[in-house]
Amino acid sequence: MDIEGFNGPTEVMVVDYCARRPSIPMKMKLYEDIKDYLEVARPQWSKVRWINVCGLNWPVIKLLAIKYNLHRLAIEDVLSVQRTKVDMYRDRMSF
Repeated sequence: MDIEGFNGPTEVMVVDYCARRPSIPMKMKLYEDIKDYLEVARPQWSKVRWINVCGLNWPVIKLLAIKYNLHRLAIEDVLSVQRTKVDMYRDRMSF
């Protein structure tokens, strides 16, 4: 599956950590850097790998989806750009 329209700038930050120690956050903006970094397994001492993605970029999302076997509906939710629905009443608003 390939999706058009999501090719904006992206910054990915990765932090490996456990109860006793965190790693230094690694920030990456280039697709190749992100791909190369994710090909390396997290350190043995690390129990968690936190990945923060800022920006929508289909190649990066696809890379993460394949690497971590993300469900199609989860990917669809990430790509869904919907405005919040608000109903206005005389004395209140409903979200």
